[in-house]
Amino acid sequence: MTIQEKLRLLVLLGISFCVVNCSAHFPDPIFSKQDNLSSKNCGIWSGNANEEPSWRVVIDYNGLVCEGILISNWTVLTPTCTIEEADLKKGKNISVHWGECAKKNERENLPQCSRKQGRVLSVMEKNPDLKLFITNKLSDIDENIHPICLFNRGNELDTTGSPDSLYFHWNQYLYYEQYGFDYYTRSVIQVPDNRKQALSPRHIVPIENCLNDSKVMVDKNGRNLFLCTSPPVGQFKTSYGNFLVNFHKGKYFLRGLNVNTFNSTDGFNDRKFNIYLDLLPHSEWIARRALDEMVLTLIPMPKPMKELTLAGNLSFPDCGVKSLRQKRDASSYSESSEEIEDATQLVGNGYNAEPEGHPWHAEIFNLLNGNICGGTLISRKTVLTVAHCIFDCEEDDLSVTIGRYDRSQTHVRGMQTKTPSKLVIHPNFTKGGLHSDIGLVIFHDEFELTEHIRPICLWNEDISLDHIDGRLGVVVGYGLDAKRTLPSILQEAKLKIRTNVACYLNGRRFFKKNIKPGDNFCAGYKNGTKLCPGDSGGSLSIKKDDRWFIRGAVAFGKTNISIVEGKKEQICLDSFGIFVDIAYYLDWILANTPDLM
Repeated sequence: MTIQEKLRLLVLLGISFCVVNCSAHFPDPIFSKQDNLSSKNCGIWSGNANEEPSWRVVIDYNGLVCEGILISNWTVLTPTCTIEEADLKKGKNISVHWGECAKKNERENLPQCSRKQGRVLSVMEKNPDLKLFITNKLSDIDENIHPICLFNRGNELDTTGSPDSLYFHWNQYLYYEQYGFDYYTRSVIQVPDNRKQALSPRHIVPIENCLNDSKVMVDKNGRNLFLCTSPPVGQFKTSYGNFLVNFHKGKYFLRGLNVNTFNSTDGFNDRKFNIYLDLLPHSEWIARRALDEMVLTLIPMPKPMKELTLAGNLSFPDCGVKSLRQKRDASSYSESSEEIEDATQLVGNGYNAEPEGHPWHAEIFNLLNGNICGGTLISRKTVLTVAHCIFDCEEDDLSVTIGRYDRSQTHVRGMQTKTPSKLVIHPNFTKGGLHSDIGLVIFHDEFELTEHIRPICLWNEDISLDHIDGRLGVVVGYGLDAKRTLPSILQEAKLKIRTNVACYLNGRRFFKKNIKPGDNFCAGYKNGTKLCPGDSGGSLSIKKDDRWFIRGAVAFGKTNISIVEGKKEQICLDSFGIFVDIAYYLDWILANTPDLM
Protein backbone atom coordinates (compact mmCIF):
# COMPACT_ATOMS: atom_id res chain seq x y z
CA MET A 1 0.00 0.00 0.00
CA THR A 2 1.45 3.35 -1.02
CA ILE A 3 1.64 6.38 1.25
CA GLN A 4 -0.94 8.09 -0.96
CA GLU A 5 -3.35 5.18 -0.56
CA LYS A 6 -2.90 5.23 3.21
CA LEU A 7 -3.62 8.96 3.32
CA ARG A 8 -6.70 8.45 1.19
CA LEU A 9 -7.92 5.79 3.59
CA LEU A 10 -7.50 8.17 6.52
CA VAL A 11 -9.11 11.14 4.81
CA LEU A 12 -12.06 9.40 3.18
CA LEU A 13 -14.36 9.98 6.14
CA GLY A 14 -12.77 13.01 7.73
CA ILE A 15 -11.76 10.74 10.58
CA SER A 16 -9.93 11.38 13.81
CA PHE A 17 -7.67 9.06 15.80
CA CYS A 18 -8.29 7.34 19.08
CA VAL A 19 -6.72 4.48 20.99
CA VAL A 20 -8.21 1.01 20.71
CA ASN A 21 -11.09 0.25 23.06
CA CYS A 22 -12.54 3.73 22.70
CA SER A 23 -15.26 2.43 20.38
CA ALA A 24 -18.79 2.50 21.72
CA HIS A 25 -21.92 0.52 21.06
CA PHE A 26 -23.83 1.07 17.83
CA PRO A 27 -27.55 0.55 18.46
CA ASP A 28 -29.81 -1.35 16.10
CA PRO A 29 -31.01 0.67 13.13
CA ILE A 30 -34.81 0.92 13.19
CA PHE A 31 -36.35 0.33 9.77
CA SER A 32 -40.00 0.84 8.97
CA LYS A 33 -40.71 -2.58 7.53
CA GLN A 34 -42.06 -5.70 9.17
CA ASP A 35 -39.48 -7.57 11.28
CA ASN A 36 -37.31 -4.44 11.11
CA LEU A 37 -36.26 -5.25 7.53
CA SER A 38 -34.94 -2.47 5.31
CA SER A 39 -36.88 -3.70 2.27
CA LYS A 40 -39.76 -6.10 1.75
CA ASN A 41 -38.67 -9.65 0.85
CA CYS A 42 -35.00 -8.73 1.11
CA GLY A 43 -32.11 -11.12 1.69
CA ILE A 44 -33.62 -14.14 -0.09
CA TRP A 45 -31.30 -16.48 -2.02
CA SER A 46 -31.43 -20.24 -2.46
CA GLY A 47 -27.68 -20.57 -3.01
CA ASN A 48 -28.12 -22.99 -5.90
CA ALA A 49 -25.14 -23.33 -8.24
CA ASN A 50 -27.18 -22.15 -11.23
CA GLU A 51 -28.72 -19.16 -9.48
CA GLU A 52 -26.91 -15.86 -9.20
CA PRO A 53 -28.34 -13.80 -6.31
CA SER A 54 -30.53 -11.06 -7.74
CA TRP A 55 -28.91 -8.47 -5.49
CA ARG A 56 -25.64 -8.85 -7.39
CA VAL A 57 -25.56 -5.79 -9.66
CA VAL A 58 -23.17 -4.12 -12.06
CA ILE A 59 -23.30 -0.47 -13.10
CA ASP A 60 -22.14 -0.11 -16.71
CA TYR A 61 -21.08 3.17 -18.28
CA ASN A 62 -19.64 2.80 -21.78
CA GLY A 63 -17.86 -0.41 -20.80
CA LEU A 64 -16.67 0.96 -17.45
CA VAL A 65 -18.17 -1.45 -14.92
CA CYS A 66 -18.62 -1.14 -11.15
CA GLU A 67 -19.65 -4.07 -8.99
CA GLY A 68 -22.59 -3.21 -6.71
CA ILE A 69 -25.19 -4.70 -4.45
CA LEU A 70 -28.92 -3.99 -4.57
CA ILE A 71 -30.32 -2.72 -1.24
CA SER A 72 -33.81 -1.76 -2.47
CA ASN A 73 -35.86 -1.96 -5.65
CA TRP A 74 -34.45 1.44 -6.62
CA THR A 75 -31.03 1.61 -5.00
CA VAL A 76 -27.58 0.13 -5.62
CA LEU A 77 -24.71 0.49 -3.14
CA THR A 78 -21.15 0.23 -4.43
CA PRO A 79 -17.66 0.19 -2.93
CA THR A 80 -15.00 2.16 -4.83
CA CYS A 81 -16.51 3.21 -8.18
CA THR A 82 -15.27 5.83 -10.63
CA ILE A 83 -18.67 6.39 -12.28
CA GLU A 84 -19.94 9.74 -11.04
CA GLU A 85 -22.91 12.11 -11.19
CA ALA A 86 -20.97 14.13 -13.77
CA ASP A 87 -21.10 11.16 -16.15
CA LEU A 88 -24.88 11.08 -15.82
CA LYS A 89 -25.12 14.78 -16.60
CA LYS A 90 -23.35 14.17 -19.91
CA GLY A 91 -26.63 12.70 -21.10
CA LYS A 92 -25.27 9.22 -21.73
CA ASN A 93 -26.98 6.10 -20.46
CA ILE A 94 -25.66 4.39 -17.32
CA SER A 95 -27.20 0.94 -17.29
CA VAL A 96 -27.89 -1.48 -14.44
CA HIS A 97 -27.74 -5.29 -14.72
CA TRP A 98 -28.45 -7.87 -12.03
CA GLY A 99 -28.38 -11.56 -11.27
CA GLU A 100 -27.06 -13.71 -14.13
CA CYS A 101 -26.95 -10.64 -16.36
CA ALA A 102 -24.37 -9.10 -14.04
CA LYS A 103 -21.86 -11.49 -15.66
CA LYS A 104 -20.30 -9.98 -18.79
CA ASN A 105 -20.59 -13.12 -20.89
CA GLU A 106 -24.27 -13.66 -20.11
CA ARG A 107 -25.05 -9.99 -20.41
CA GLU A 108 -23.77 -10.01 -23.98
CA ASN A 109 -25.33 -13.31 -25.03
CA LEU A 110 -28.55 -13.99 -23.11
CA PRO A 111 -31.58 -12.47 -24.94
CA GLN A 112 -33.39 -11.64 -21.71
CA CYS A 113 -30.47 -9.47 -20.55
CA SER A 114 -31.21 -6.89 -23.23
CA ARG A 115 -34.75 -6.59 -21.85
CA LYS A 116 -33.93 -6.88 -18.16
CA GLN A 117 -31.83 -3.84 -17.50
CA GLY A 118 -32.39 -0.64 -15.62
CA ARG A 119 -30.93 2.83 -15.81
CA VAL A 120 -29.30 5.12 -13.28
CA LEU A 121 -31.23 8.29 -12.40
CA SER A 122 -28.90 9.89 -9.86
CA VAL A 123 -25.64 9.28 -8.00
CA MET A 124 -24.85 10.19 -4.38
CA GLU A 125 -21.42 9.91 -2.78
CA LYS A 126 -20.55 10.13 0.90
CA ASN A 127 -16.89 9.31 0.35
CA PRO A 128 -14.86 7.57 -2.38
CA ASP A 129 -15.70 4.15 -0.94
CA LEU A 130 -19.42 4.66 -0.32
CA LYS A 131 -21.65 5.55 -3.25
CA LEU A 132 -25.39 5.19 -3.96
CA PHE A 133 -26.93 4.84 -7.40
CA ILE A 134 -30.67 5.57 -7.62
CA THR A 135 -32.32 3.69 -10.49
CA ASN A 136 -35.75 3.24 -11.97
CA LYS A 137 -37.79 0.65 -10.04
CA LEU A 138 -36.09 -2.61 -10.97
CA SER A 139 -38.86 -4.81 -9.53
CA ASP A 140 -41.17 -3.42 -12.25
CA ILE A 141 -38.80 -5.00 -14.78
CA ASP A 142 -38.16 -8.23 -12.90
CA GLU A 143 -40.73 -9.28 -10.30
CA ASN A 144 -38.34 -11.95 -8.96
CA ILE A 145 -35.73 -9.46 -7.86
CA HIS A 146 -34.75 -9.49 -4.17
CA PRO A 147 -32.45 -6.82 -2.63
CA ILE A 148 -30.09 -7.79 0.16
CA CYS A 149 -31.15 -6.59 3.64
CA LEU A 150 -29.28 -3.80 5.37
CA PHE A 151 -27.82 -4.98 8.67
CA ASN A 152 -30.50 -4.46 11.33
CA ARG A 153 -28.79 -5.32 14.61
CA GLY A 154 -26.27 -3.56 16.85
CA ASN A 155 -22.60 -4.42 17.13
CA GLU A 156 -22.67 -5.94 20.61
CA LEU A 157 -22.24 -9.49 19.21
CA ASP A 158 -19.33 -8.67 16.91
CA THR A 159 -16.56 -10.20 18.96
CA THR A 160 -18.49 -12.79 21.00
CA GLY A 161 -17.92 -15.72 18.65
CA SER A 162 -21.64 -16.54 18.72
CA PRO A 163 -23.32 -18.12 15.65
CA ASP A 164 -25.07 -14.80 14.99
CA SER A 165 -21.71 -13.04 14.78
CA LEU A 166 -20.36 -15.14 11.89
CA TYR A 167 -19.80 -13.15 8.70
CA PHE A 168 -18.87 -14.07 5.14
CA HIS A 169 -16.65 -12.51 2.52
CA TRP A 170 -18.90 -12.10 -0.49
CA ASN A 171 -17.00 -12.10 -3.78
CA GLN A 172 -18.65 -11.79 -7.17
CA TYR A 173 -16.40 -14.65 -8.23
CA LEU A 174 -16.72 -16.48 -4.95
CA TYR A 175 -17.15 -20.01 -6.18
CA TYR A 176 -14.59 -19.61 -8.98
CA GLU A 177 -11.93 -18.93 -6.36
CA GLN A 178 -13.03 -21.69 -4.03
CA TYR A 179 -13.35 -24.44 -6.59
CA GLY A 180 -11.12 -23.34 -9.45
CA PHE A 181 -11.85 -21.78 -12.82
CA ASP A 182 -10.46 -22.84 -16.18
CA TYR A 183 -9.92 -19.61 -18.12
CA TYR A 184 -9.30 -21.45 -21.39
CA THR A 185 -12.58 -23.37 -21.41
CA ARG A 186 -14.26 -20.71 -19.23
CA SER A 187 -15.72 -23.45 -17.09
CA VAL A 188 -15.93 -23.91 -13.36
CA ILE A 189 -14.19 -26.93 -11.89
CA GLN A 190 -15.96 -28.81 -9.11
CA VAL A 191 -18.99 -26.55 -8.91
CA PRO A 192 -20.81 -27.17 -5.61
CA ASP A 193 -24.51 -27.95 -5.66
CA ASN A 194 -25.05 -25.15 -3.20
CA ARG A 195 -22.99 -22.00 -3.70
CA LYS A 196 -23.42 -21.05 -0.06
CA GLN A 197 -20.66 -23.58 0.53
CA ALA A 198 -18.27 -21.25 -1.30
CA LEU A 199 -18.76 -18.39 1.16
CA SER A 200 -15.69 -17.72 3.26
CA PRO A 201 -16.68 -17.60 6.96
CA ARG A 202 -14.99 -14.97 9.13
CA HIS A 203 -15.33 -13.37 12.55
CA ILE A 204 -14.92 -9.71 13.41
CA VAL A 205 -11.84 -9.24 15.57
CA PRO A 206 -10.27 -6.26 17.35
CA ILE A 207 -9.01 -3.66 14.90
CA GLU A 208 -5.40 -3.99 16.09
CA ASN A 209 -5.28 -7.33 14.28
CA CYS A 210 -5.37 -5.36 11.03
CA LEU A 211 -3.22 -2.43 12.11
CA ASN A 212 0.30 -2.64 13.44
CA ASP A 213 -0.05 0.51 15.49
CA SER A 214 -2.66 0.94 18.22
CA LYS A 215 -4.80 3.58 16.55
CA VAL A 216 -8.13 3.15 14.79
CA MET A 217 -10.44 5.30 12.73
CA VAL A 218 -13.40 6.54 14.75
CA ASP A 219 -16.37 8.82 14.36
CA LYS A 220 -17.06 11.88 16.51
CA ASN A 221 -18.60 9.67 19.19
CA GLY A 222 -15.48 7.52 19.43
CA ARG A 223 -16.90 4.55 17.54
CA ASN A 224 -14.91 2.47 15.07
CA LEU A 225 -15.68 3.17 11.42
CA PHE A 226 -13.92 0.08 10.12
CA LEU A 227 -14.12 -3.65 10.81
CA CYS A 228 -11.24 -6.11 10.89
CA THR A 229 -12.16 -9.67 9.92
CA SER A 230 -10.35 -12.81 10.98
CA PRO A 231 -8.49 -15.38 8.85
CA PRO A 232 -10.89 -17.84 7.15
CA VAL A 233 -12.67 -20.41 9.28
CA GLY A 234 -12.01 -24.06 8.34
CA GLN A 235 -11.11 -25.06 4.78
CA PHE A 236 -11.80 -21.75 3.06
CA LYS A 237 -8.87 -19.68 1.91
CA THR A 238 -10.36 -16.72 0.08
CA SER A 239 -8.77 -13.52 1.37
CA TYR A 240 -10.78 -10.99 -0.59
CA GLY A 241 -14.44 -10.09 -0.85
CA ASN A 242 -16.28 -7.02 -2.08
CA PHE A 243 -18.88 -7.20 0.65
CA LEU A 244 -19.21 -8.45 4.21
CA VAL A 245 -22.51 -10.25 4.75
CA ASN A 246 -24.24 -11.95 7.64
CA PHE A 247 -26.77 -14.81 7.48
CA HIS A 248 -29.49 -14.49 10.13
CA LYS A 249 -32.97 -16.02 10.44
CA GLY A 250 -32.89 -17.25 6.86
CA LYS A 251 -31.89 -13.93 5.28
CA TYR A 252 -28.68 -12.27 4.12
CA PHE A 253 -27.70 -8.91 5.60
CA LEU A 254 -25.09 -6.47 4.30
CA ARG A 255 -22.66 -5.18 6.93
CA GLY A 256 -19.52 -3.84 5.23
CA LEU A 257 -17.77 -2.75 2.04
CA ASN A 258 -14.22 -3.89 1.33
CA VAL A 259 -11.66 -1.10 1.65
CA ASN A 260 -8.50 -3.10 1.05
CA THR A 261 -6.55 -6.15 2.12
CA PHE A 262 -3.14 -5.27 3.48
CA ASN A 263 0.12 -7.11 3.91
CA SER A 264 2.80 -6.64 6.53
CA THR A 265 5.07 -4.54 4.30
CA ASP A 266 2.38 -1.85 4.24
CA GLY A 267 2.41 -1.45 8.00
CA PHE A 268 -0.58 -3.71 8.32
CA ASN A 269 -0.68 -7.28 9.57
CA ASP A 270 -1.00 -10.61 7.77
CA ARG A 271 -2.87 -10.54 4.48
CA LYS A 272 -5.35 -13.05 5.83
CA PHE A 273 -7.03 -10.20 7.71
CA ASN A 274 -9.36 -7.83 5.86
CA ILE A 275 -10.57 -4.32 6.57
CA TYR A 276 -14.14 -3.37 5.71
CA LEU A 277 -15.91 -0.03 5.92
CA ASP A 278 -18.57 -0.66 8.58
CA LEU A 279 -21.97 0.31 7.17
CA LEU A 280 -23.67 0.33 10.56
CA PRO A 281 -22.51 3.91 11.37
CA HIS A 282 -23.81 4.97 7.94
CA SER A 283 -27.22 3.27 8.16
CA GLU A 284 -29.08 6.54 8.57
CA TRP A 285 -27.25 8.25 5.68
CA ILE A 286 -27.91 5.29 3.39
CA ALA A 287 -31.52 4.72 4.37
CA ARG A 288 -32.54 8.37 4.20
CA ARG A 289 -31.30 8.58 0.62
CA ALA A 290 -32.21 5.15 -0.67
CA LEU A 291 -35.72 4.95 -2.08
CA ASP A 292 -37.88 2.36 -0.33
CA GLU A 293 -35.68 2.50 2.78
CA MET A 294 -36.08 4.42 6.00
CA VAL A 295 -34.30 4.45 9.31
CA LEU A 296 -34.90 6.40 12.47
CA THR A 297 -32.50 9.10 13.53
CA LEU A 298 -30.29 7.84 16.33
CA ILE A 299 -31.89 8.96 19.58
CA PRO A 300 -29.49 11.11 21.61
CA MET A 301 -28.64 10.17 25.15
CA PRO A 302 -30.95 12.13 27.49
CA LYS A 303 -29.33 14.86 29.52
CA PRO A 304 -29.49 14.40 33.30
CA MET A 305 -32.70 15.94 34.56
CA LYS A 306 -32.05 19.31 36.18
CA GLU A 307 -33.00 19.46 39.84
CA LEU A 308 -35.36 22.32 40.59
CA THR A 309 -34.89 24.12 43.88
CA LEU A 310 -38.46 24.23 45.18
CA ALA A 311 -39.94 21.56 47.40
CA GLY A 312 -41.22 18.66 45.32
CA ASN A 313 -38.82 19.61 42.51
CA LEU A 314 -41.35 22.10 41.17
CA SER A 315 -40.63 25.00 38.82
CA PHE A 316 -43.03 27.46 40.54
CA PRO A 317 -44.87 27.49 43.87
CA ASP A 318 -48.31 25.85 43.65
CA CYS A 319 -47.90 25.30 39.90
CA GLY A 320 -50.10 22.92 37.96
CA VAL A 321 -53.05 23.08 40.37
CA LYS A 322 -56.36 24.18 38.92
CA SER A 323 -58.83 26.30 40.81
CA LEU A 324 -60.57 24.53 43.67
CA ARG A 325 -63.79 24.29 41.69
CA GLN A 326 -61.95 22.49 38.90
CA LYS A 327 -59.79 20.24 41.06
CA ARG A 328 -62.31 17.40 40.97
CA ASP A 329 -62.55 17.69 37.19
CA ALA A 330 -58.78 17.27 36.84
CA SER A 331 -58.95 13.79 38.30
CA SER A 332 -61.27 12.70 35.50
CA TYR A 333 -58.37 12.58 33.05
CA SER A 334 -57.04 9.04 32.99
CA GLU A 335 -53.36 8.33 32.39
CA SER A 336 -54.24 4.89 31.10
CA SER A 337 -53.76 4.11 27.44
CA GLU A 338 -56.89 1.93 27.48
CA GLU A 339 -59.08 4.68 26.03
CA ILE A 340 -61.66 4.17 23.31
CA GLU A 341 -59.79 5.59 20.35
CA ASP A 342 -62.87 6.29 18.23
CA ALA A 343 -64.15 8.64 20.91
CA THR A 344 -60.96 10.67 21.12
CA GLN A 345 -60.39 13.57 18.76
CA LEU A 346 -57.82 16.26 18.45
CA VAL A 347 -58.25 20.00 18.86
CA GLY A 348 -59.12 20.59 15.20
CA ASN A 349 -62.19 18.42 15.66
CA GLY A 350 -62.32 18.22 19.44
CA TYR A 351 -64.60 19.12 22.33
CA ASN A 352 -65.40 22.24 24.29
CA ALA A 353 -63.06 22.58 27.25
CA GLU A 354 -64.46 23.08 30.75
CA PRO A 355 -64.55 26.71 31.90
CA GLU A 356 -61.43 27.48 33.95
CA GLY A 357 -60.18 23.98 33.13
CA HIS A 358 -56.90 25.34 31.71
CA PRO A 359 -55.97 28.45 33.74
CA TRP A 360 -52.46 28.47 32.20
CA HIS A 361 -53.58 28.61 28.55
CA ALA A 362 -52.65 31.85 26.81
CA GLU A 363 -54.09 33.25 23.61
CA ILE A 364 -51.41 35.03 21.57
CA PHE A 365 -53.07 37.37 19.07
CA ASN A 366 -51.10 39.02 16.26
CA LEU A 367 -52.54 42.51 15.85
CA LEU A 368 -51.02 42.91 12.37
CA ASN A 369 -52.36 39.83 10.58
CA GLY A 370 -55.02 38.46 12.91
CA ASN A 371 -53.25 35.13 13.43
CA ILE A 372 -53.83 33.26 16.68
CA CYS A 373 -51.43 30.99 18.54
CA GLY A 374 -51.46 29.32 21.89
CA GLY A 375 -49.08 29.57 24.79
CA THR A 376 -48.71 28.41 28.38
CA LEU A 377 -48.08 30.46 31.51
CA ILE A 378 -45.09 29.03 33.41
CA SER A 379 -44.50 31.95 35.84
CA ARG A 380 -45.97 35.34 36.63
CA LYS A 381 -43.95 36.97 33.85
CA THR A 382 -43.45 34.29 31.20
CA VAL A 383 -45.54 32.47 28.61
CA LEU A 384 -44.01 29.48 26.82
CA THR A 385 -44.87 29.04 23.13
CA VAL A 386 -43.34 27.92 19.82
CA ALA A 387 -40.83 30.08 18.01
CA HIS A 388 -42.66 30.20 14.68
CA CYS A 389 -45.57 32.05 16.35
CA ILE A 390 -43.42 35.00 17.46
CA PHE A 391 -40.60 34.99 14.89
CA ASP A 392 -40.28 38.29 12.97
CA CYS A 393 -42.65 39.93 15.46
CA GLU A 394 -42.17 43.05 17.54
CA GLU A 395 -43.41 43.07 21.11
CA ASP A 396 -46.11 45.65 20.27
CA ASP A 397 -47.44 43.38 17.50
CA LEU A 398 -48.79 40.90 20.04
CA SER A 399 -51.59 40.88 22.57
CA VAL A 400 -51.56 38.03 25.10
CA THR A 401 -54.65 37.04 27.04
CA ILE A 402 -54.94 34.51 29.87
CA GLY A 403 -58.18 33.45 31.51
CA ARG A 404 -60.28 33.60 28.34
CA TYR A 405 -62.66 30.74 27.59
CA ASP A 406 -65.08 32.14 25.00
CA ARG A 407 -63.43 34.31 22.34
CA SER A 408 -66.75 35.93 21.46
CA GLN A 409 -66.77 37.61 24.88
CA THR A 410 -64.24 40.42 25.02
CA HIS A 411 -64.66 41.44 28.65
CA VAL A 412 -64.84 38.59 31.11
CA ARG A 413 -64.28 38.56 34.85
CA GLY A 414 -60.83 37.24 35.67
CA MET A 415 -59.39 37.67 32.16
CA GLN A 416 -56.07 39.53 31.88
CA THR A 417 -54.49 40.91 28.69
CA LYS A 418 -50.95 42.27 28.39
CA THR A 419 -48.40 43.41 25.81
CA PRO A 420 -45.01 41.65 25.96
CA SER A 421 -41.84 43.50 26.87
CA LYS A 422 -39.47 40.92 25.36
CA LEU A 423 -39.58 37.99 22.90
CA VAL A 424 -36.96 35.24 23.25
CA ILE A 425 -36.46 32.71 20.47
CA HIS A 426 -34.22 29.67 20.71
CA PRO A 427 -30.91 30.49 18.95
CA ASN A 428 -31.03 27.30 16.84
CA PHE A 429 -34.41 28.10 15.32
CA THR A 430 -34.43 29.37 11.73
CA LYS A 431 -37.25 31.02 9.80
CA GLY A 432 -39.34 28.35 8.17
CA GLY A 433 -37.53 25.68 10.19
CA LEU A 434 -39.17 22.89 12.10
CA HIS A 435 -36.65 22.22 14.84
CA SER A 436 -35.69 24.08 18.05
CA ASP A 437 -39.15 25.60 17.61
CA ILE A 438 -39.48 27.09 21.08
CA GLY A 439 -39.83 30.64 22.37
CA LEU A 440 -40.69 32.69 25.44
CA VAL A 441 -42.95 35.74 25.73
CA ILE A 442 -41.71 37.89 28.62
CA PHE A 443 -43.73 40.61 30.38
CA HIS A 444 -42.59 43.57 32.45
CA ASP A 445 -45.78 43.56 34.51
CA GLU A 446 -46.71 40.34 36.24
CA PHE A 447 -49.92 38.44 35.66
CA GLU A 448 -51.90 38.32 38.87
CA LEU A 449 -52.41 34.73 39.94
CA THR A 450 -56.08 34.05 40.71
CA GLU A 451 -58.63 31.26 40.55
CA HIS A 452 -58.72 31.89 36.78
CA ILE A 453 -55.00 32.31 36.09
CA ARG A 454 -52.32 29.92 37.36
CA PRO A 455 -48.96 28.69 35.95
CA ILE A 456 -48.41 25.10 34.87
CA CYS A 457 -45.43 23.06 36.15
CA LEU A 458 -42.38 22.34 33.99
CA TRP A 459 -41.54 18.66 33.53
CA ASN A 460 -39.47 17.42 36.50
CA GLU A 461 -38.63 13.74 35.99
CA ASP A 462 -37.05 11.31 33.51
CA ILE A 463 -37.10 12.96 30.09
CA SER A 464 -36.85 9.75 28.07
CA LEU A 465 -39.78 9.40 25.69
CA ASP A 466 -40.09 5.77 26.77
CA HIS A 467 -41.16 7.04 30.19
CA ILE A 468 -44.38 8.55 28.78
CA ASP A 469 -45.03 6.18 25.87
CA GLY A 470 -48.74 5.33 25.75
CA ARG A 471 -49.78 7.87 28.38
CA LEU A 472 -52.50 10.39 27.68
CA GLY A 473 -51.80 14.08 27.35
CA VAL A 474 -54.37 16.87 27.25
CA VAL A 475 -54.11 19.39 24.41
CA VAL A 476 -55.99 22.69 24.14
CA GLY A 477 -56.33 25.32 21.44
CA TYR A 478 -58.51 27.51 19.25
CA GLY A 479 -57.49 25.82 15.99
CA LEU A 480 -59.71 25.44 12.94
CA ASP A 481 -62.72 23.22 13.56
CA ALA A 482 -64.51 20.78 11.25
CA LYS A 483 -66.13 23.74 9.45
CA ARG A 484 -62.68 25.28 8.82
CA THR A 485 -63.49 28.20 11.10
CA LEU A 486 -61.94 29.31 14.39
CA PRO A 487 -64.15 28.13 17.26
CA SER A 488 -65.33 30.56 19.90
CA ILE A 489 -64.96 28.09 22.77
CA LEU A 490 -61.56 26.73 23.80
CA GLN A 491 -61.19 23.17 22.50
CA GLU A 492 -59.49 20.25 24.22
CA ALA A 493 -58.68 16.60 23.54
CA LYS A 494 -56.90 13.68 25.16
CA LEU A 495 -54.12 12.20 23.02
CA LYS A 496 -51.99 9.09 23.35
CA ILE A 497 -48.26 9.83 23.26
CA ARG A 498 -46.50 7.68 20.67
CA THR A 499 -43.01 6.25 20.31
CA ASN A 500 -40.81 7.52 17.52
CA VAL A 501 -41.15 4.16 15.76
CA ALA A 502 -44.97 4.32 15.85
CA CYS A 503 -44.75 7.88 14.59
CA TYR A 504 -42.68 6.86 11.55
CA LEU A 505 -45.02 3.99 10.76
CA ASN A 506 -47.98 6.38 10.80
CA GLY A 507 -46.59 8.33 7.86
CA ARG A 508 -43.11 7.43 6.69
CA ARG A 509 -42.44 10.30 4.29
CA PHE A 510 -43.89 13.04 6.50
CA PHE A 511 -42.35 11.95 9.80
CA LYS A 512 -39.05 10.92 8.22
CA LYS A 513 -38.63 14.57 7.30
CA ASN A 514 -40.03 16.20 10.42
CA ILE A 515 -39.44 14.06 13.52
CA LYS A 516 -36.15 14.65 15.30
CA PRO A 517 -35.78 12.59 18.50
CA GLY A 518 -34.68 14.76 21.37
CA ASP A 519 -36.34 17.79 19.76
CA ASN A 520 -39.94 16.75 19.23
CA PHE A 521 -42.34 13.82 19.45
CA CYS A 522 -45.76 12.86 18.17
CA ALA A 523 -49.10 12.02 19.75
CA GLY A 524 -52.65 11.37 18.63
CA TYR A 525 -54.90 8.89 16.90
CA LYS A 526 -55.61 8.22 13.25
CA ASN A 527 -59.38 8.41 13.40
CA GLY A 528 -60.22 11.91 12.28
CA THR A 529 -57.93 13.67 14.74
CA LYS A 530 -55.79 16.52 13.54
CA LEU A 531 -53.78 19.62 14.44
CA CYS A 532 -54.91 22.82 12.72
CA PRO A 533 -53.72 26.42 12.35
CA GLY A 534 -54.45 28.27 15.59
CA ASP A 535 -53.39 25.37 17.82
CA SER A 536 -49.66 26.10 17.53
CA GLY A 537 -47.93 26.81 20.83
CA GLY A 538 -50.63 25.32 23.04
CA SER A 539 -49.67 22.80 25.70
CA LEU A 540 -49.72 19.03 25.84
CA SER A 541 -49.94 18.42 29.58
CA ILE A 542 -49.80 15.31 31.72
CA LYS A 543 -51.30 14.92 35.19
CA LYS A 544 -49.24 13.34 37.93
CA ASP A 545 -49.32 13.69 41.69
CA ASP A 546 -52.47 15.85 41.41
CA ARG A 547 -50.59 18.47 39.38
CA TRP A 548 -50.40 19.23 35.69
CA PHE A 549 -47.03 19.34 33.94
CA ILE A 550 -46.31 20.61 30.43
CA ARG A 551 -44.40 18.07 28.34
CA GLY A 552 -45.09 19.29 24.81
CA ALA A 553 -46.06 22.36 22.82
CA VAL A 554 -48.13 22.03 19.65
CA ALA A 555 -45.77 22.41 16.69
CA PHE A 556 -47.72 21.34 13.60
CA GLY A 557 -49.72 18.64 11.87
CA LYS A 558 -50.17 17.52 8.29
CA THR A 559 -52.04 19.94 6.04
CA ASN A 560 -52.50 20.62 2.37
CA ILE A 561 -54.10 23.30 0.20
CA SER A 562 -57.38 22.30 -1.46
CA ILE A 563 -60.03 24.13 -3.45
CA VAL A 564 -63.23 24.34 -1.37
CA GLU A 565 -66.23 26.05 -2.94
CA GLY A 566 -63.94 27.75 -5.43
CA LYS A 567 -61.51 29.04 -2.78
CA LYS A 568 -58.11 27.84 -1.62
CA GLU A 569 -58.43 26.41 1.87
CA GLN A 570 -55.83 24.94 4.21
CA ILE A 571 -57.11 21.47 5.10
CA CYS A 572 -55.92 19.69 8.24
CA LEU A 573 -55.19 16.02 7.56
CA ASP A 574 -55.93 12.94 9.63
CA SER A 575 -52.60 12.18 11.30
CA PHE A 576 -50.61 12.21 14.49
CA GLY A 577 -49.51 15.68 15.57
CA ILE A 578 -45.97 16.86 16.28
CA PHE A 579 -45.05 18.51 19.58
CA VAL A 580 -41.91 20.29 20.73
CA ASP A 581 -40.43 18.20 23.56
CA ILE A 582 -40.32 20.80 26.31
CA ALA A 583 -38.36 18.57 28.69
CA TYR A 584 -35.28 18.67 26.43
CA TYR A 585 -35.23 22.47 26.59
CA LEU A 586 -35.56 22.83 30.36
CA ASP A 587 -32.06 24.32 30.86
CA TRP A 588 -32.72 26.93 28.17
CA ILE A 589 -36.16 27.78 29.58
CA LEU A 590 -34.82 28.22 33.12
CA ALA A 591 -31.92 30.35 31.91
CA ASN A 592 -34.23 32.74 30.03
CA THR A 593 -37.23 33.01 32.37
CA PRO A 594 -36.65 36.02 34.67
CA ASP A 595 -38.72 34.86 37.64
CA LEU A 596 -37.67 31.23 37.74
CA MET A 597 -34.43 29.89 39.23
